[in-house]
Amino acid sequence: MQTEKKSISKVFLILLGVVVALLVGVGGWFLGTKIFENEEGVAKTKNTVKVNEDKDYVYDADFVKVEYLNRQEEFSNGFLSNNENIKLPYINLKSEDAKKVNEEIKRIYIDLEKNIEEALLCNENEMCASYSLGYKTYSNDKTLSIVIIKLVGVTDFPEPSYWVYNFDLTTGKLLTIDSLLHQKNMTKESFLDKVKKKMEQFALDNNTDSCNYFGNLQESYTSLEKGLQTSTFPVEEGNDSIAYYLGEDGKIHLIATLYMDCGRGTIVEIFPLD
Repeated sequence: MQTEKKSISKVFLILLGVVVALLVGVGGWFLGTKIFENEEGVAKTKNTVKVNEDKDYVYDADFVKVEYLNRQEEFSNGFLSNNENIKLPYINLKSEDAKKVNEEIKRIYIDLEKNIEEALLCNENEMCASYSLGYKTYSNDKTLSIVIIKLVGVTDFPEPSYWVYNFDLTTGKLLTIDSLLHQKNMTKESFLDKVKKKMEQFALDNNTDSCNYFGNLQESYTSLEKGLQTSTFPVEEGNDSIAYYLGEDGKIHLIATLYMDCGRGTIVEIFPLD
């Protein structure tokens, strides 16, 4: 009887050992699989947004010709005095929207390149154009804003042109004005009201006897409303396009045209909205 009990105990211990071994093995496999899946998931998450994981979301495009960055010393009249600032962004996001924007950015450069080649033939005794092309980026939570600024002119007051792109960093897609307004709990009506008040204040601060902004406020409002309906780039003097982005302060900044009865007749201003 005692021998039988010992045999049962021995069998029980063996079975218990087998069960424990199985549990340890299955647990180890389960944890190992989860760790592997997690590591793979992290890698997948990283690779879904960026094209090149080793670089920032935005970095300098590599197609700008180096020789354009070293011409300023050749001219004594200031021609291309800002050309050391000729740089454009590459959007390092894996999406169709980013791909299209990168193609558009390259076209901006190609057009400017033609202008520079023509301007290089300019005689130093002539009024030669000066070009500057650069960009700024702003990151707010999951929103990335890129503002490209081109300055072209033969005077101390070059005309600016703007191209602006806002990306959702979780999807790589472009954001609409409605998306940004939703982030800031604004409606289009409240947005328009804020912008018009900013325009009115600008007119009040800058109105003079020789340059009337108040008399053209309605035209400025109409231009703004047109821009909200159909807006194309670039935003520059003389058109009704608008652009918007989230600045480093987290506020929506609107780029729009103001009309006046002096100078070139229009001016492009940037309005931060509270």
